[in-house]
Amino acid sequence: MTTARAESSKAAINGQNSGLVGNFIATAIARILDIAGNLAVILIITRYLSLEDYGRYGFIVSFVTTAVTVTYFGLEIVSIREMACDREAAPLALGNALTIRWGLSGAVFIFILASIPFLHLTPEGSLAVFIVAVTRILIASSMMYQAVFKAFERMEYDAYITIFFQAINLIFIAFACYLNLGFLFIFYSQALASVLRFIAVFIVVRRVFIKPVFHFDKVKLGVFFKYTYVMGLIALSMACCNNMEIFFLKYLADNEEISLFYAPYSILSAAQFIPTVMITSFFPVMSRMIKGSQEEKEKLIFLFSKICKLLAMGGLLGGVVCFSFSNQIIDIIFGAKYDAAGGVFSIVSLNIFFTFLVPLFSLLMAAANKEIIVFFCSLVTIALKVPFDLWLIPAYGNLGAGIAYAAGSAFYFFLILYFAFSHVFTFAFFSMLAKSLVSALSLAAGFFLFKGMNIPLSVIAGIVFCTITLFLSGAIDKEDIDIFKKIVLKKGERLG
Repeated sequence: MTTARAESSKAAINGQNSGLVGNFIATAIARILDIAGNLAVILIITRYLSLEDYGRYGFIVSFVTTAVTVTYFGLEIVSIREMACDREAAPLALGNALTIRWGLSGAVFIFILASIPFLHLTPEGSLAVFIVAVTRILIASSMMYQAVFKAFERMEYDAYITIFFQAINLIFIAFACYLNLGFLFIFYSQALASVLRFIAVFIVVRRVFIKPVFHFDKVKLGVFFKYTYVMGLIALSMACCNNMEIFFLKYLADNEEISLFYAPYSILSAAQFIPTVMITSFFPVMSRMIKGSQEEKEKLIFLFSKICKLLAMGGLLGGVVCFSFSNQIIDIIFGAKYDAAGGVFSIVSLNIFFTFLVPLFSLLMAAANKEIIVFFCSLVTIALKVPFDLWLIPAYGNLGAGIAYAAGSAFYFFLILYFAFSHVFTFAFFSMLAKSLVSALSLAAGFFLFKGMNIPLSVIAGIVFCTITLFLSGAIDKEDIDIFKKIVLKKGERLG
């Protein structure tokens, strides 16, 4: 009897791990496609627009994105948690989330329209703000429906929607630029792609998963709002924290300075999609396990530490690559007219490490119902960055903005790390970080030792040095290799 129960428990754990791995891989594919599509769009737009116009584009997109962030209100995270824990109540949870999102979207849309006279834009720029507002609200609504894929742990549908959206978005923008239709048609193209994406995800969710139930119950909506408003404040404060350098550049410098900062910043924003959305595939499991038995909590710490190690190594190695070849990357993606942005990119590229890990620790706090601490951390970071921006941007322009942005990101990460270890759980993070750092430094050494001779040779040398030190330092150990083998075998069995 005991043996049978043990076997049953083991099978359940293996099934959960297999599902988690499958969802993680599906989400990874979707995010890689997202990044590739976004970079392709950036490559087309920056070659089509002048520095001045790309600065206008960057400011408009950043302003509207920050405002629309209010509509996010943590609704995805809370609704995923609610739908994952109680599948029968999922239609009502989705309906409540959509009701709040659409209500907030209407209020934000009015705010954006009322703000246009104060943005000092041309009539063309004002119309662009209107179009981007519609586009971002459609994207926010699509994200709410896509939360169903995560709650039901069927992330392959997320990959299908991503392929569809990125393909049509790229085709429409390339068409507008090729025919030289002008500044506004870039925004029209993105709006049309967002409409088609919303229609696609709307149909898939209703036909394959659930139909949202819209039952206007003040009490239930109030309870839902209570759980989400703090996450909404966090989303808004983080958007302000991330975009505030662009706003300061608008009023303390000019559009060309915005362009030179926004170009490398857009690469960093694209890279942030990887950890942010991949970690949300882990969030439903994390929400259940953190409230479970002691055995489940120990298992959560183990899984969390492995994901943290993966993201830390990815962030460090990615940062080293971008720092080492900052000028070449800028030239490939944006073209020769953005050469001056290489200095900013070399500064903010070091932030990729923090960019990869911040979402993981933020969602850990959310799973533990410690969202208010995340909000506090973002407010403190904003307060720290304001004097830096006021001092550095007038003196150094886009370089000053890059320094302020990098300093703020580092401060925020270590602040939230402190609270996560103090209020949730701790593990051997700094030991793991030291081992990963050795590998990152060896990669940098390989790059710089051979960079003057030949770039391909320096890349090969860096990879060889890094691979050797990954094993010698213990950054990758036997346990990691065994886990990787099990994942490969499970995937092979499923494909077979």
